[in-house]
Amino acid sequence: MTKACRYLSEAQKRAAVAHVAGGEAVSTVARSIGINRNWLYEWCSRT
Repeated sequence: MTKACRYLSEAQKRAAVAHVAGGEAVSTVARSIGINRNWLYEWCSRT
């Protein structure tokens, strides 16, 4: 069985990156929004 695809808006992505920039752990933020932490690392590197 495959996982359902979860799409996040740009605003949600920016909010997640802001949490990381504010000092919250990447793994904690990623877990709270239901994504793999590698995606969050990628988003952070783009900003």
